[in-house]
Amino acid sequence: MKIAICFSGIIRGNIERNIDSAKEHFGNNVFCSTWSSLKSQQSDDLKCAYFDEPEMHYNPWTECESESSHPKYVGYKRNFRAGKSMHAKLAHAAKQIVGHAHQLTHQVTEEYDLIVRARWDTFTSSNVDFTKYLEYAYENKASVGFAIRGSRHSNVNKMYEIPKIYPKEKQDATVSNDWGWWLNDNLIIHHRSRFDSDRVFDMYKNKQLLPAEYGWYQVLSEPKDDHISVYGGASIERYVR
Repeated sequence: MKIAICFSGIIRGNIERNIDSAKEHFGNNVFCSTWSSLKSQQSDDLKCAYFDEPEMHYNPWTECESESSHPKYVGYKRNFRAGKSMHAKLAHAAKQIVGHAHQLTHQVTEEYDLIVRARWDTFTSSNVDFTKYLEYAYENKASVGFAIRGSRHSNVNKMYEIPKIYPKEKQDATVSNDWGWWLNDNLIIHHRSRFDSDRVFDMYKNKQLLPAEYGWYQVLSEPKDDHISVYGGASIERYVR
């Protein structure tokens, strides 16, 4: 097992702290990347690799050739099509997956067989143990995703493994339904062999790549549904209390 920590996307947040908090658990092999248009002295100091930012030639919520059965995705799609207020940035939510594909293709050498993918603004708790999930991902060639989720679970310092339930449209909102068709994506551990960069590029080109957690599930768990989603352990820093 050789672990690569991969930070990608738009550089923001308490970067030094977030890198150090990931290294505490996963070692010192850190790879950084961002979009070419965002090159700066800061990104150079971080020894970032640069990749051209994808142009979203389709809206992954309304024009994707693939479908997600997750009720939240269905709701977003309905709202977009109805012209209801939605954050414009959501239309860019598949770019992060393409960026990770570039990083594994062009920056991270094949000797790294276990990948930890994180956003720049991902904080990793010092008070948890990831060993179980590193071993699961490595031994099963699978994926594990981490995040916190508001009222459902707001404690980044305590892990809760989400039951393997396929959510229903009218299901009680307090039910932890972030497993079916969904992979938590604030921090993801995955076996390298499970991520096929060429497939990701092809899906993006052909308008098949879903956005955000739905897209990560699509490329890292389908068709086996052998992923694990976990509350706690890591989170976007602005949600950490």
